[in-house]
Amino acid sequence: MELGASLSVDGIFGAMTQQAVLKFQKAAGLTPDGIVGKQTWSHLNAGDVIIASEQKASQAGNQNALGKPGKSQGDTQFSALIASKLQAIKAALQEIKAREVESVKSPDTSSQSAIASAKHQGWFDDEETDTESTTSLSDQAISWVGQQVDSAKSWGEDIYNTASDWVGEQVDSATAWGEQAYNTASEWVGEQVDSATNWVEETYNDTQQWVEDTATSVEEGIDAGIETVKTVVSDVQQEINELAENLRDRFKAEIDSLQKILDIAGIGKPFQAYPAILAQLNTILGGLQASANNTASGGSANTSTSKSEVTVKESTWKIKGSTIADVGLELDTHASTHGEAAHVERKTEIVTYDDFFPNNTVKQVTMVVPLERVLPEWPNAQKAQFNNKPCPCWTKEWNRFYGAISSHEEEHVKIYKKHLEGIHPQLLRKTTTAADKVIEKAIENAEKEQTAFDTKTDHGKKATPSTNFNAGVACDQGCS
Repeated sequence: MELGASLSVDGIFGAMTQQAVLKFQKAAGLTPDGIVGKQTWSHLNAGDVIIASEQKASQAGNQNALGKPGKSQGDTQFSALIASKLQAIKAALQEIKAREVESVKSPDTSSQSAIASAKHQGWFDDEETDTESTTSLSDQAISWVGQQVDSAKSWGEDIYNTASDWVGEQVDSATAWGEQAYNTASEWVGEQVDSATNWVEETYNDTQQWVEDTATSVEEGIDAGIETVKTVVSDVQQEINELAENLRDRFKAEIDSLQKILDIAGIGKPFQAYPAILAQLNTILGGLQASANNTASGGSANTSTSKSEVTVKESTWKIKGSTIADVGLELDTHASTHGEAAHVERKTEIVTYDDFFPNNTVKQVTMVVPLERVLPEWPNAQKAQFNNKPCPCWTKEWNRFYGAISSHEEEHVKIYKKHLEGIHPQLLRKTTTAADKVIEKAIENAEKEQTAFDTKTDHGKKATPSTNFNAGVACDQGCS
């Protein structure tokens, strides 16, 4: 047991202070109204009442129903602000109380008037008399201020709890939304991965099946081809055996080689041997065909003495002018007549069929396609002068132009040689009519390519170097 209550000295008449007052009043045999009036002060000052220590209870009261610690000073900052203001009022009223105690000892008219006014304002009950009431005006005020402080604290705590609950609900809602969004995204990503995986597997399976089918088809085709080759070879051998004895000597080498092929095909070599077999067979059959042609036509075509060639004759046309402006004018005049300042002209081809087989096909032929390349010549180019003064810039521009146009015409010559030179093997073993058609087709193809070349380069103007001629070059300035 202890005297007094175990409370923190904070100057605030709070709920715990009120509870201590009630318990003190019960222990003193007073009416427990929680108001420290005259009788309560009398017993407090006398120290004749002993109450049980409330230290542990007060500590337990500082915890909430869940056993968690009460709010810290920072959590109740708002209610503490209001309480501090009310505490100032309480202190002022305590000062009034001290003065009232003095006035009780020698009451005067003014104090009695103040008490009557306080009763009228409801600070204490009407039934309490002046002599028996232990609650003065200041006691009532102090008690009221304490209640307001407690109410403010309670209001602040309610606001804090409401706000805390609202924030907790928002956090829970945001957390739930985040989890739902994460789960939705995870499911979508999983579906995309599964879809891609399925597509890759299907594509792989389709490709693998296609490769297998193709390989099977190729293998079947090769097997069928081998069977066909065997049949053809067998037929050829039978036909050869039926030839006259005098032909056997001529075909002896070919027949021996063919027999080797038949032997190889007959014993069924592995797959990798088939290409070699087919290649060798084609060579032998080609030889047999050539020999048969020679026999039918009375001999072999004379390719060693046959020929087809393109010849080039170089020609020039002279520029008479002495200045570079004169040169430009003459180049334009020549181009208006011949299409270009320089050109390659194809003359009529000369074809001679020198020999024929008994069946009137060509055995030997000679073909010549004559070309004439015509280029401009300016005799004064290397010694160009104006007013007896050398003009190196004129000479330099001419040399550049001449190199460009020469290169352009050389490309025309190359095109003719590409299509017409060396085509005589295509003319052999044909009638002259058929051979002439081969020549005509070759010339047609050559002319088409010539036109395409000039169109692409604009007759060399778009080439590098360009065939454009600059007739405005100064005599000896700006060409270094």
